[in-house]
Amino acid sequence: MQYFYDSNAGEGQIKISGEDYKYLFRVKRLSLGDLIDVRNLRDKFRYSYQISGINRKDAILRLKGKVEDMEITDDFHIGWCVIDPKTVEKNIHILNELGVSKISFIYCERSQKNFKPNLTRLKKILINSSMQCGRGDIMELEVLKNLYEFVKIYQDFTVIDFGSEKNGDFKASRILVGAEGGFTDSEKEAFCEFKKLSFQIKSILRSETAVICATSKILA
Repeated sequence: MQYFYDSNAGEGQIKISGEDYKYLFRVKRLSLGDLIDVRNLRDKFRYSYQISGINRKDAILRLKGKVEDMEITDDFHIGWCVIDPKTVEKNIHILNELGVSKISFIYCERSQKNFKPNLTRLKKILINSSMQCGRGDIMELEVLKNLYEFVKIYQDFTVIDFGSEKNGDFKASRILVGAEGGFTDSEKEAFCEFKKLSFQIKSILRSETAVICATSKILA
């Protein structure tokens, strides 16, 4: 753990209880007087707190100082057509570690409409990921009702299109990746004028593999 997350970080005193209390004092084995770095994941500061009181179910931390962290997250946005939420939950921490700034989950025509991204659960996963890798924020998440809405809002993006003749030049600040089964003909018509990239690989990749592979080639 590179730091601890608390939404109230920056205040003169914060109270720790519940699962956070168990993690700090039963897993991390912190003690009275120990110092701990805490972030709120909203600003650029890393706050130093001292544990000033420990009770049976909660603890009090007092602010000792703060340091500005100049970490800069890559401005990289993924339009990801909706797939099984469990698959997203297993892989989204990798995208957070790589520095993705935003994901738009899009209901494309081949997305199963009963799949509903749990943004609250995803945010919790992202917070834990940032605590472990040291990232000073978490990516922004949104859900869009269809691909045409994405095309209307975001006019500059690159399509990861399997079978496209264009490949190799993986440079982009925003990409679009389809769901299992790919895009329909009408969807392809909607973004026919946009830049397309394809992997030089013969096997058919799963959606999550394509997202991670493309992000790694662009950001890593």
